[in-house]
Amino acid sequence: MTKKYLFLIVFLLSFSLIVGCKPYKNSSVEQDFAPGITNQMKADHLLLISGNNQSASILQPLSSSLQVKVLDENNEPVSGIQILFSPNNGGSANPAVATTNSQGLASTTWTLGSSLGAQTLTVSRKDQPLPGSPATLTFTATALPGAPDPSTSSITGVNNVTADGTSTSTITITLRDSLNNGVPNVTPTFSATGSSNTYGACSTTDANGISTCTLSSTVAETKVLSITSPISKTGSSITFVHGPASQLVFTTQPGGGTAGTAWAQQPVVEIQDAHGNLVTTGVDANQTLTFTLSTGTGSLMGTTSKQAVAGVVDCSSCGLNIDLAGSNKVLTVTKPDTTGSGGTPSLSQNSNSFTISAGSPHPSQSSISIAPEIGSDMTPFTVTFTIKDQYGNPVSGVTPNFSVSGGSYNFANQPSTPTDANGQTTGTLMVMDGGLKTLTITSPSSLNTVSTTTNAIYTVDISNSRFHTCAVLSNGKVKCWGSNFYGQLGNGTKIDSATPVEVLGITNAIKVATGREHSCALLSDQTIKCWGNGASGRLGNGSTASQTTPVTVSGISTAIDIDADGNGSHTCALLANTDVYCWGNGWAGKLGNGSNNSSSVPIFSGITSAQSIALGDNHTCASLTDGTVKCMGYNSRGQVGNNTLTTYIYAPALVQVPTSAPNLNNNTHSGTTTNLTNVAKVSAGASSTCALLNDGTAKCWGNNGYSMLADSTNIYKAYAVDVLNTTGSAPMTNIASISPGANHNCLTDTSGQVFCLGMNSVGQMGNYTTKNNSGYPTQITSLSNVASVSVGYQSNCSLPLSKMGLIYCWGSNEFGQLGYTSNSKSTPTDITGLGSGILSLTTGPYHGCAVLSDGTAKCAGWGGRRLGLGNNTWKSKVIPQTVVNLSNAIDIQLGFNHSCALLSNGDVMCWGNNGSYGTLGDGTTNHQTSAVLLPGIHNVIQIAAGYYHNCAVKSDKTLWCWGRNTYGQLGLGDTTHRLSPTQVLTNVEQVVTGQDFTCARLTSGNVQCWGRNNYWQTGNTASTANVLSPFNTGVNSAIYIAASSTTACAVLNTGSITCWGYNGFGNMGNGTSGSKNAPTSVSGITTATQIVGTYGAMCALLSDGSVQCWGRNYSKELGQIDILLSKTPLTVPGISGPQKLLSSSNGNSFCAYFSNNSVKCWGANESSQLLLGDNDNSIQLLSNLY
Repeated sequence: MTKKYLFLIVFLLSFSLIVGCKPYKNSSVEQDFAPGITNQMKADHLLLISGNNQSASILQPLSSSLQVKVLDENNEPVSGIQILFSPNNGGSANPAVATTNSQGLASTTWTLGSSLGAQTLTVSRKDQPLPGSPATLTFTATALPGAPDPSTSSITGVNNVTADGTSTSTITITLRDSLNNGVPNVTPTFSATGSSNTYGACSTTDANGISTCTLSSTVAETKVLSITSPISKTGSSITFVHGPASQLVFTTQPGGGTAGTAWAQQPVVEIQDAHGNLVTTGVDANQTLTFTLSTGTGSLMGTTSKQAVAGVVDCSSCGLNIDLAGSNKVLTVTKPDTTGSGGTPSLSQNSNSFTISAGSPHPSQSSISIAPEIGSDMTPFTVTFTIKDQYGNPVSGVTPNFSVSGGSYNFANQPSTPTDANGQTTGTLMVMDGGLKTLTITSPSSLNTVSTTTNAIYTVDISNSRFHTCAVLSNGKVKCWGSNFYGQLGNGTKIDSATPVEVLGITNAIKVATGREHSCALLSDQTIKCWGNGASGRLGNGSTASQTTPVTVSGISTAIDIDADGNGSHTCALLANTDVYCWGNGWAGKLGNGSNNSSSVPIFSGITSAQSIALGDNHTCASLTDGTVKCMGYNSRGQVGNNTLTTYIYAPALVQVPTSAPNLNNNTHSGTTTNLTNVAKVSAGASSTCALLNDGTAKCWGNNGYSMLADSTNIYKAYAVDVLNTTGSAPMTNIASISPGANHNCLTDTSGQVFCLGMNSVGQMGNYTTKNNSGYPTQITSLSNVASVSVGYQSNCSLPLSKMGLIYCWGSNEFGQLGYTSNSKSTPTDITGLGSGILSLTTGPYHGCAVLSDGTAKCAGWGGRRLGLGNNTWKSKVIPQTVVNLSNAIDIQLGFNHSCALLSNGDVMCWGNNGSYGTLGDGTTNHQTSAVLLPGIHNVIQIAAGYYHNCAVKSDKTLWCWGRNTYGQLGLGDTTHRLSPTQVLTNVEQVVTGQDFTCARLTSGNVQCWGRNNYWQTGNTASTANVLSPFNTGVNSAIYIAASSTTACAVLNTGSITCWGYNGFGNMGNGTSGSKNAPTSVSGITTATQIVGTYGAMCALLSDGSVQCWGRNYSKELGQIDILLSKTPLTVPGISGPQKLLSSSNGNSFCAYFSNNSVKCWGANESSQLLLGDNDNSIQLLSNLY
């Protein structure tokens, strides 16, 4: 350092100490100099403080200012020096000139120029160069590109990339600033329009501002590319193209429509690649596609193949349609295999399912139908409408109507619901007259040419027997119903049927005749066929074997009429030459062969010139062409009509009529008689005969029980008497038909009215009661238009006029012979609805009564005094009614027309018919409609009732009886009736009464019987004479006894059973037939504890709680369904563990009593005697006949 400067420094330091100034700190010295000394004079050189080597975008200021310091030669800052900042590459400095501050510092902000890369800025003193060094400074900065500018940046991509989701388009993004400089080190993002785009990540821009990305898609389309970051710039577009044909797609589904009509919505199909892109180019884009019907029936019609245009098949003009209606129709469209031409394999696609509806109803396909044959009994027969269009498609939603022509009684019930999906609906047709019926559709009108026909069947003949009924229909068939034990229904079985069943193999019948257990039909070729029981040769085929289907009667080829005895076993035929031939049972000479011999083939009866024939139980009659009548056979009631009571008439005898007024109280006419003449037709009942005269009157002869001959008396006649009118004032006129039965008679007049008279025990009169007729014909007002009445043993069926089809039946239905289910119960049935527990229940032949736990009794059945209702009304009581004036009862027993009750105090009360027999035991002959006390007997512990007599055991073991004694059934050694109880025996434990006999079990176990002995039922083996006093049967170890109508049985102390008496139904239970005059053991029973009997059957309670029965089963009293009898014990199904069995020797049903006071019963119920409330004696319309 020079001395000058050293001196100056020393000076300044000294001065500072002297004046108290601060020492120099190398800060601003602007005020440190003495006045007159300037900074400019001291500035020497520059020192770079900061801001060098920065970078910034072109045309952008650097982030830090440039700072320099001006120093003097001593490196002291110099203030006040103007410093010039001069950019060398464009750009600017702000400020361009800066004056140093007190610290010698000057700064500026450098804004770079537009040139990329290194730029410099020179710093110097403005007004003069600095003397020192450096006199200038150079700042260096790097000029970087500017921010990407949308106007200079771009985005592009590779075009025509396959839109398969895996092939990619390379996307190039160039980012440039506003001066078109590439912007490096930026990771841009982008987007593309359209759908299903997959974006690959973009690379960072290189030095040229270029970045690459990828884009894939599954949608073939033109996509516009856009830079989304760091700038927004919409660039160019690229196109993704479809892949190879991979699928067919219905873009418009077939819409369906009406069969045979082009659909409004025809299909449109696209050929697409795997991703659903339309294949618009290439070999597959213009292929011909084919449509087929792949699901559903019918034929696809219209243009079924069409070429695609740019991958689209638009079938709007194809006119596709299907001829058959239905749902779930599916079209399949198919592209052929084009692999040989650079295409793809064949493709196919199903459409959605669619529905084709039917067109308008068309007569060529529509129909109306009904069974070829219908009944004329007002049974509704279904009429089926099938409505279809011209292609046979069912038309739903149509409600058609129809008309009927042919006949006068047609009742059309129009359909009430529209046709269903099958085009069907139904109405019904009921007709009341037979013949051909034409049914025509009347609506819709387009179908009024559619029609059909049916033949309305009616009944041309009907025949009742005791057990079954048969009818001939207008189509030549025969139907039968009722009992079928021997196959008499002809349907190949032996199963009873309460509804009509068709006889097999007969289609040309014109008349039918029914015997007791067989049937015969006259055919249109004049031959005869028979079926059923063949015993005695009654089938006429040379055999006695039974047949369940028809067999031809031998030697008959010219028959014009036929008849059979409805309760017997012979048949006769009237031949075209007027001869009468007969076959079957010949007892009493009824075959006309002069003997009792039977014949299994037809034999000449000795009657010729006949015009009609009629058969009774055991007699035969014929009306002759000269108007007379000849009869032969059994004549006990004068039924042969020859004015004698000769029992057997073996040769045809002329029926006689008095020439003067007869005494109607006589069986024969004592005056002169003459041959009955002017007869048009003859008919026969069980033991009576009637003739219809040409003048419309009628005459009858024979049995006249219940005044069935209509002559005002009940005396049977051996000569013909007039059938009187409804008042008995004169012969009845205008009679069209007459037909007698067992004890009743029915006739019709020319106006079609029906009249009946006689016995009415089972409603034979058809007047809704069971009161017997007054003796004159009584009109059945509920019937009309009846041509004739077929009268059976106790049942009737009407045959209508002029092809009318309504058949009515009434009377006994014990075997279902009326054509509806019999009221008999084949299985044990609970007795309910009586109001309280049952103490005792007894069922008789015509009524039933039960004692209830409150001591009252209820009865039901055929009316009259026997019900004890306080009146004599004969209308049946189906619903059980309370017995009047009876209380404290503990047991009840029933006779034929009366009832008796045992009271808890040992007294007895009875009610019903009394009469001269003294049946009620009250000391009078007066009938009683309510219970009356027997004054002459007390302390009774058991009672029993026969048909018309009764017995009681008292606590002192004496036996007392009263009532009818015609056969010695009271055991008093005579036949005098007793009006009051009279003592018979002592030491009696139990008493039972049959129809007309009595048995007592003594304390010793001995059994004694007395009364009627016609079947050895008293055990007296010496003869069948009546036994008037107790007879020792030889049974000495009995613990229980029972009686049926004419059979007696005892349970022995060994548990076995022995029986004696009538054995016609197998009553002995040991497999035998024929009555037994000595006790006979029942087969297979060794553990019996009790036995009870009904009219023809026995039941035993065994120690294991089961019940076994044997004998008659006509009313299902054995608890079996398909047999008429059993000669050995059969177990009753459905019964286990009863406390005791209940029955009446007069009835046809059994009951089992259980410890809980419940009762189950089975057997006859046609009189409502089972107290079930389910019987009806009204006239019934025969159903199911046609």
